[in-house]
Amino acid sequence: MDGDGLRAIRKGLGYNQAKMADILAVSRQSYIAWEKGYHKMPAAKVELVIATSENATPMRVDVKTQNKEDRAIFVQYQDMRTWPIVKSDVYPHLSPNGDKFLSSPNGLMTHQLIVDQLHRFGQVVTPGAAVLICTAYPDVPRHADAFKPTVPDLMF
Repeated sequence: MDGDGLRAIRKGLGYNQAKMADILAVSRQSYIAWEKGYHKMPAAKVELVIATSENATPMRVDVKTQNKEDRAIFVQYQDMRTWPIVKSDVYPHLSPNGDKFLSSPNGLMTHQLIVDQLHRFGQVVTPGAAVLICTAYPDVPRHADAFKPTVPDLMF
């Protein structure tokens, strides 16, 4: 887990660095070094962060306090959650008549489907947008890898 992902989880939970250090049973300085990327976080601590984030209630974040890019990605993510799903292995995002839709091999709406579609549009989910998404949608996994696309770098 990188420092941005760790920071996004911490902020999404509404914790300060001292609280996260206490949860992880490390010094505040060690935690800060991990969050800033100065040192690599041990695997056992990464697992503890993920377990903490999955079992905690996220803090409510006011969308207006986030920067424009984070808000724009969040709003686009929200919009895509309302798009119809078409069962297909093809990745079009507009029908011939201009209607928006997502295509899914199994016909199911998933968080990863939306992240991949954002990637196809050239969008990267920023840590700030990830916090907003995790706050608004508790079903979304709260770890940095959940916001990485699983599709190649192609735009349609």
